[in-house]
Amino acid sequence: MMDQNSYCTPKVLEILNKHNAKATFFVIGNNISENMDVFNRILEDGHSIGNHSIDHSTTIFFKGKTALSKWIDKGELIVLNNSGKPSVGFRPPVGIRTPELRLIMKEKNEKPVMWQHRFFDTTTTFTKEIWQRKFHKIKSGDIILLHDSHQQTDVFLASLESFIQELIKSGFELKAISKINPT
Repeated sequence: MMDQNSYCTPKVLEILNKHNAKATFFVIGNNISENMDVFNRILEDGHSIGNHSIDHSTTIFFKGKTALSKWIDKGELIVLNNSGKPSVGFRPPVGIRTPELRLIMKEKNEKPVMWQHRFFDTTTTFTKEIWQRKFHKIKSGDIILLHDSHQQTDVFLASLESFIQELIKSGFELKAISKINPT
C-alpha cells in the first residue's frame, strides 16, 4: 500500500495543482513517517489533513470506549506532531460509527467527518463511467470520498482528472475541509 500511495498521491497532487483545486487527505498515522515528503507536500500545496486513525483497524471499534478513544488520539497526535497543527477531524475507517464513537466525538465536541458521495474505489476501478452515473447528485458543500491506493493507478488518475474538470466546468469549487464541529 505504501508504494501505491507514494506513487499515486504525488500524481493526485499534480492534478489538483493543475486545476487549482484543494482537497483534504485523511492520513493513517503510522504511514506518515514512511511518506514524510508526500505528507509535507500535501501541506505545502495548501491542502488540509484529517485523522484517519493510527493504523486503519476496524476491530478497535469493538474493544471498548477507552481503547477506541486512545486509538483516535494517537492518530491525532501523530498528525499534530508532524504538521504542527491539529487535523480537521476524524474519519473512521470504512465509515464505522458505533455508540462508543458517538460518545467519544460528543465528549470532544466534534463529529466524525463523513461523506455524501462514495465511489467504492478501493474495490472497484474508478472510471469516468462510474463517476458519470452519480455526477448529477453532487451538490455544493458535499464531501466526495476517494482513495489514493489503486491497482489500476493510471486509470484512476485519468478518471480523477476528467472528474475534476467536469466539476469545475459545472461551477463547483474544490476546497479543502476546515475543522468540522457538531451542528
